[in-house]
Amino acid sequence: MDTPLERRIDDIRQGLLASDEGGGNGGAEVLGELVTFYHHATPPEDGYQTIRDYLDYRGIDAATSYVLAVCKFSVGSSTDLHNPDLYDFLSHYRDHIAISNDLASYEMERQGFESGKATAMINVVEVIMRVERVDVAQAKALAYAWQLYTEDEILRELKKLKESTVLGDEDWRLVDACLLANTGNVIVWAILARYGGEQARIC
Repeated sequence: MDTPLERRIDDIRQGLLASDEGGGNGGAEVLGELVTFYHHATPPEDGYQTIRDYLDYRGIDAATSYVLAVCKFSVGSSTDLHNPDLYDFLSHYRDHIAISNDLASYEMERQGFESGKATAMINVVEVIMRVERVDVAQAKALAYAWQLYTEDEILRELKKLKESTVLGDEDWRLVDACLLANTGNVIVWAILARYGGEQARIC
């Protein structure tokens, strides 16, 4: 605790853990996902053989898992993120986070990579270009088509879950939080100059 940064980090850690004293483990789960994020494996040197391989890598990427943990924590849900009844929904959800984020950030990441600021291009557009041997515009179009397909799959899964009545109130609170968070994510990626350049700036 020698520096202001270290003390601030500890304050955040203690605050998250204290929130669990009233029940649940959301605070500890958020911390766990953050730690996992810092130790996340680098992508393979020879790249990904299929787009599905890449999305599976992103599916266990702590960044997407962290989003899920924060969603759970924000609504106080005690739902197990490994609940098999939620597996298909959360799988599509992770895909959607990865694809929509990659589409929004591709140009920024490409510039960072070409300038030497980034050591790797971890982006679905880049993977599609290499695997399918298409140009940037075609790869973006294919990625966007996959995003729309994933949205259809999420809607289909939600209808199935509603009809099956296998989820309880706690589970639905998590689902609602995930959908709300992803709506916010897509809006942010569309309107921030960080992703779309000055021409996209709204805030």
